[in-house]
Amino acid sequence: MKRAWIIAASVVALGLMPSLERAQDRASFQVGDTTPAFDVVDVTGPNKGKQLCYV
Repeated sequence: MKRAWIIAASVVALGLMPSLERAQDRASFQVGDTTPAFDVVDVTGPNKGKQLCYV
């Protein structure tokens, strides 16, 4: 039974590794770098339903 838990935990850990790697790529901005546009659709407030960029 203990062996099954170790195998299951290993499979989960290996499955998370690619997503963690992508997260590090996105967080690689340096101080002074320009940020890309980030368009979103506002769902509340006076701009509700409008597409805008917060950057």
